Amino acid sequence: MSAALGERLAVALAVALGLLFLVEGVALRRRGRAASTPRTGGAAGASRPKATRAETAAATTAAATTAAPETEPEPETPTRRRVDGPEGDRQAPVARLAASLAPRLARREVVVAAVVVGAALRLAWVVWATRTPTGLRDPAEYLRIAVGLTEGDLPRFGGGGGPSAFWPPGYPALLAPFVWVARETGWASTAFVASLVNVVAGTASVALAGVLAGQWLGRSARAVAAWLVALAPGLVFWTSTPHTETAFTPFLLGALVLASAAADRPSTRRWALVGVLAAAAFLVRSPGVIVLAAPALALRGRTGTWRGALRPTLVTVAVAAALLVPWTVRNGVQVGFWSPASTNNAGAVCFGHHDDALPLWEPEKLSQRIQDDCYGTSPYAERRFAELYRLSGAAAEAMPVEVDEAAWYREATGKGVRWALTHPLDELRLDVHKVWETWSSEGRVVDGARNFEDPGWAGRWHGPLEALADWWGWLVGALALAGLATSAACRRALVLWVPINAVPREMRWPETRKQRRWYESCASDRRPTTQYHSAGSNGP
Repeated sequence: MSAALGERLAVALAVALGLLFLVEGVALRRRGRAASTPRTGGAAGASRPKATRAETAAATTAAATTAAPETEPEPETPTRRRVDGPEGDRQAPVARLAASLAPRLARREVVVAAVVVGAALRLAWVVWATRTPTGLRDPAEYLRIAVGLTEGDLPRFGGGGGPSAFWPPGYPALLAPFVWVARETGWASTAFVASLVNVVAGTASVALAGVLAGQWLGRSARAVAAWLVALAPGLVFWTSTPHTETAFTPFLLGALVLASAAADRPSTRRWALVGVLAAAAFLVRSPGVIVLAAPALALRGRTGTWRGALRPTLVTVAVAAALLVPWTVRNGVQVGFWSPASTNNAGAVCFGHHDDALPLWEPEKLSQRIQDDCYGTSPYAERRFAELYRLSGAAAEAMPVEVDEAAWYREATGKGVRWALTHPLDELRLDVHKVWETWSSEGRVVDGARNFEDPGWAGRWHGPLEALADWWGWLVGALALAGLATSAACRRALVLWVPINAVPREMRWPETRKQRRWYESCASDRRPTTQYHSAGSNGP
């Protein structure tokens, strides 16, 4: 065993023990609360006079009425009509199985087991798969910015040049304190620290997915949702790369959980906390803007009407906007870009809405025109990267010394938006193809697990791992469709999850379904100039 692998195993063991103690502490705290709750009967009940049957019925009715707003009632199991003969014999085992599984799935221990298994899978994966990213790829840039933050530097593109708003600051800021500790102590590489942060974020996502399912579909759904997320191959594979999706997911799920709770028990404080999570999610990934709609969507799903959604939405938007003001001012003063968003969204909009746009990122099929239109004047085109692109002489001299990042953002975004508006039929056809490719290219996360720098790195296991990720995605999709067809609770929650999936896909931003990585693949291998593409490089 190599020294580096031994160090990773030791650190992973320490993190695993920490997570285990945390889960056990939460469980013990819940048991303590349950034990401290007075129960009827026994010593406590002996000191009270025996209630009459009428008093007991009245008390039970009052308790049920009081508790109704606090918890989502379990959907009633429809009474099955008894069927005699062979058909009845076939129905009985299914009914008995469903009846026996429901109470078991509702147990908290089943959800806790999913959280523990999800954490263990992610820890084991990052020990094996984590590698340090290089060049100007997204993962390398996030780690570079995190290191810069520990030294007091605000984000710069490629580690040099002037101030930049190209990358969102949230993920590097989240990594920065852990990176500082690792650099001061030398106990782990920066890339492995990022993977460990992703393990914690992924584990939190397992728990939050269970909570969200319980809020909308009942207690039995908690375990199913938690296990589906815990075992999802795409989510596990993506833990080892310092992309932003893994860290973004718990912010998104946390905001939805909080908004759902606030819809049941409204308070200004809860809606304000949703705004805090919305701002944090947006700073990690720009599609986090959809969280601002969470209050209205949650209330619509709970009450069946949009009435009463305006005030909670305004509170959420006001808090999020106030928290984003400092970063907006920084971008405006230093970059000339008066927005809290990252400028790299321009590349996604332009690449996704163009005459030569592809539904799936295939670098070898990109035309020179789309590269020039979308990235020809971007920060990637600056002359200081000529050596990285293996360019010299006249080719290097033709590259601009410095680019105007804000001007490039306006130009590239304008091209994408204009194309979408002037080519509606082409846009529709392209969107249909994008949706199909999104669902059928899940296996690309295996290459992404090592930052898209080592295609086929898993050897004979590479194909099976890709197939596993693909088929898992289809399985989850099939279960979702089955739920919509058979469960009124699923249909009631439709208003919450359809916009969250559809809006980013339509805009061709990075998608909120964390296992869909089209944009990350795109950004990791983009060709910014004619000279770079003709040089035949596999990417920075």
